[in-house]
Amino acid sequence: MIVHESLYRAVRKLTSRYTALWFNASGNPPLSMRRYSRQDQRERERQIERLRRAGPSGRTRIIAFTAKEIPGRSGTRLRRFLEECGRTGERFVHKARRFDPDLPDAEIEQALRNLWVFNSIQFYLGKPVSLTPSAFAYSLIYPYTDNCLDEQEETTLRKQTLLRWLSSELSGHPVGTDDSRLEAIASLLALIRKEHPRSRRPDVHQGLLAIHSAQKKATHLCGTGAGRTEHALVPLTVEKGGASVLVDGFLAGRPSGVQAEAIFGYGVLLQLVDDLQDLQEDVDCGHSSPFSRAIRHGTLEGITNRLFNLTGIIARQLKSPESPLNDQIAALVERSCTLLIQQAIARHAHHYRKGYLTWLNEFTPVRLAYLRELKAH
Repeated sequence: MIVHESLYRAVRKLTSRYTALWFNASGNPPLSMRRYSRQDQRERERQIERLRRAGPSGRTRIIAFTAKEIPGRSGTRLRRFLEECGRTGERFVHKARRFDPDLPDAEIEQALRNLWVFNSIQFYLGKPVSLTPSAFAYSLIYPYTDNCLDEQEETTLRKQTLLRWLSSELSGHPVGTDDSRLEAIASLLALIRKEHPRSRRPDVHQGLLAIHSAQKKATHLCGTGAGRTEHALVPLTVEKGGASVLVDGFLAGRPSGVQAEAIFGYGVLLQLVDDLQDLQEDVDCGHSSPFSRAIRHGTLEGITNRLFNLTGIIARQLKSPESPLNDQIAALVERSCTLLIQQAIARHAHHYRKGYLTWLNEFTPVRLAYLRELKAH
């Protein structure tokens, strides 16, 4: 297991590796994307409309559509997996509303996306899809922590107070508080400790400290840090995304070193896809990502192609022989992330050249104009 060496040392090595992978990924158009006729696109738009009427929303709708496109037994198993995710998600929403009746629907949806990532890691590791106490806690904790650290309106003092309090809590030296946000976080962390005691699962608690460390560094992605070079900022994005999903891996099972590395890469990919989807919000509020920086320093086409190509690379890494369902989860990740990237391009079409959009429109399963109508979150 990766925890047999210092987890911090391992995270540094993985951050360096995936940062290099990002910069070395080709900026040329990907060669493996399937071409669709206008008739194919119209038929798939009708399929999505049927899915929309059936209930799933946002990212789950996109992924459900992707699974429907995968043929044979793999597609059948993935559709069954998504049905299991749907049932688990319903239980999660009910439990989240009981935990905090004042939590906004948008933040519950964000937490649901976190739970889907956890469920996909369960699937990757050959575990049953389920809502464990620690999965509930870790999925729900982000609206209380990450959102506070990302909000431009939050004062530096409030952010620093949260970071110091979390450091003590995660290190096993809890500090009392009368802040309702911190009390909620403490309750969620207690659920994780109860299922995974520090003495039996040090990897879980080292992983939580690792993502906390990455979150502290990632505060440089806004404010004065926005002026740093891309080579200085990309490792912050990589570490935050990779360490976040690596914790999911520890909570879901005991991944091998190879599996943990692939899980870290999966987190990097999801973070970069989210950054592209949040491009306009980042530009408006001064946050820095590879994509918001590309707007200031050039064009988006090359860096977007790099993300397309990185998606294929990381999906191939998920095809570990140690994972019984590796081909299926790799296919789902590659197809769904590709479609999410295409959807982000459609949402931010005004930042892309017309010729690039015309080219891409031949490789999307639905028209870009239709993708733009679908909400990304």
